[in-house]
Amino acid sequence: MGVDGIKLFYAERGIGEPIIFVHGAFDDYQLWTPFLNQPGYRTVTYSRRYNFPNPPSDPLAYYSALVDAEDLRRLSSALGIKDAHLVGHSYGGYVALFFALKNPGAVKSMVLCEPAILSWLPRLPGGETAYNEFFERLWKPFRQLAREDDKEAAIWKAAEFFYGKPLGQISEQVVEFLRQNFNEWKVLIASSDPFPQLNPVEIRDLEFPTLMLSGEDSLTLHKIIDQELQKRLRRVTRQIIPNSSHDMWRDAPSTCEKAMKSFLSGLTH
Repeated sequence: MGVDGIKLFYAERGIGEPIIFVHGAFDDYQLWTPFLNQPGYRTVTYSRRYNFPNPPSDPLAYYSALVDAEDLRRLSSALGIKDAHLVGHSYGGYVALFFALKNPGAVKSMVLCEPAILSWLPRLPGGETAYNEFFERLWKPFRQLAREDDKEAAIWKAAEFFYGKPLGQISEQVVEFLRQNFNEWKVLIASSDPFPQLNPVEIRDLEFPTLMLSGEDSLTLHKIIDQELQKRLRRVTRQIIPNSSHDMWRDAPSTCEKAMKSFLSGLTH
């Protein structure tokens, strides 16, 4: 579908209240395809603008979750969706929060899976160390490797950081996702503001119910952010997914889907 000159690939199933799934970095619409069959709901998954299989588009110097939030607004409008339940993972959760703050009447509820609000870290207890580790161990070396167009080495560096093991020990399916969506990270690391400030005070203005899913074995930075976000949200339930990393929807798909279904079924339709 064309959105303001940008073509976004999407897939949808069913009829009923809309659920829009928003994937994270190094990922695409395929993360959510196993979860599209939700009786009583119209489900939509799409790929953000620089992700597979969207056609190439010019990189924006200021690309960030704010740009993606505006893309989401335009996509929703083009699909005739006035309000929806949002399910966002990692950078996609960051996108969902910006969308909700700018379009509060367009959100029925949210399922947030460790949104990547890295801009909060430096002011939180233990956050500055986690923030510096992210940029020193991943961001800076990845940026240099990407500039040298050493795609495989850059992907290895990302896999090592996020999964805690070398590329050869990660499933080929996940590695292929990393390769297919390498371009998104190239654009993100070149951005002038890849992690824009999300005002923590404004989070209190979100009145709809939110379910937070957190991986039991996730990175420290995500645990710190989630603890703060839980304090800020007005109507929130948080569930820890056992034996799961940040990539919880692949580590424990049935547990995550069950949690989402239970949350949605408990809402007043």
